[in-house]
Amino acid sequence: MLTPARNSRELRSTSSNPLYIPRVNTKAGTRAFS
Repeated sequence: MLTPARNSRELRSTSSNPLYIPRVNTKAGTRAFS
């Protein structure tokens, strides 16, 4: 599971990546991006 600190970090760098947001909801997506 992602930690709150990591979540805010990813949300910041992904604010310019709209395609990333929906993938964050999927566990496989977060793993692939991490």
